[in-house]
Amino acid sequence: MNPDRERLYISFVSQNCNSLNVATIKNQDLKISAIMNYKSDVVFLSDVRLNGKDHIIMDKVRLGYNVYHNSSKNSRGVAVLISKQVEQEILETSVDPQENLILLRVKLNKTEMVIGSVYGPNLDPGCEIFYNNIKNFFNLWLGIPVIIGGDWNAKRRHFEAMKQLFSF
Repeated sequence: MNPDRERLYISFVSQNCNSLNVATIKNQDLKISAIMNYKSDVVFLSDVRLNGKDHIIMDKVRLGYNVYHNSSKNSRGVAVLISKQVEQEILETSVDPQENLILLRVKLNKTEMVIGSVYGPNLDPGCEIFYNNIKNFFNLWLGIPVIIGGDWNAKRRHFEAMKQLFSF
């Protein structure tokens, strides 16, 4: 580690929500309370299913977090929450049309990085598109540290395909 570089003291957590767009306010409040109780600086959410109701569903979350999401349907969807206590600047946002991915090139406490949330496809036919989207976005930001969380829904063969795409 470079001794001249300050340490980045930021906590990250990832959660599959199994939909925030639930039928009852009580269930929705329970899910949102659980997310808020992490008290994490950055929260990666997958399977949020906001279905165009993001303003209603995320109002309570917005009290403590800035909310960035790629979710307009009643299936899939991802979000990144960044605590309002963290100094932040969003430099660039990238999403995929399948609502499986949101990547943010950011400065958190003056440190540039890419953060994002993923919700990997459940079926093999969607995996190649999913991993290619990730690779194409990463190629835009070579040399920038990356932290991604979410539900990859990965199987061993998906991991092997990812290794080939990313050469690791």
